[in-house]
Amino acid sequence: MTIEQLANLSEVIGVVLVIASLVYVAKQLRQTTDALHAQSRQSVLNSSQMELFSLMNNPALAKNLVEESELSADEHIALHCFLVAILRVREFSWLQYMNGQIDDVQWETELVVIQNVLGTTRTRLWWNTVGRHTFGARFSSFVDATIQNQATADGFWKSVQNWSAP
Repeated sequence: MTIEQLANLSEVIGVVLVIASLVYVAKQLRQTTDALHAQSRQSVLNSSQMELFSLMNNPALAKNLVEESELSADEHIALHCFLVAILRVREFSWLQYMNGQIDDVQWETELVVIQNVLGTTRTRLWWNTVGRHTFGARFSSFVDATIQNQATADGFWKSVQNWSAP
């Protein structure tokens, strides 16, 4: 084999190795991206479970979402903090969705939570008076557009409180 043939063979081997390296890096990048997406979904799931445990440990929070009775100062604060916590997770989810870190299916689930939580007369009043100002302007505008034409759904929460009744 001549030196020229060896040089050509080396070039071919080099090109094959570069292509193999690029394929390997692309596969690693895809695995990393998938892991980041899974981590975002897991974070949202963990937060959602904490919200549910909060309601289980303090059912008065759910009652206060829909009851029309006056709230004490402590109940106002507790409900405010609970609503901020719930919507902060949805704001994070929305940002992740906008950045492609959460898929359409996951986002649709999060959107239903926003609609349910802000679907009562009381929570709508909270959103319109103090809630909206607790979040970023873009997210607040998104929520405004989402609930603008949505009728209140006090019945949903009342059915949650009494779902086994005939």
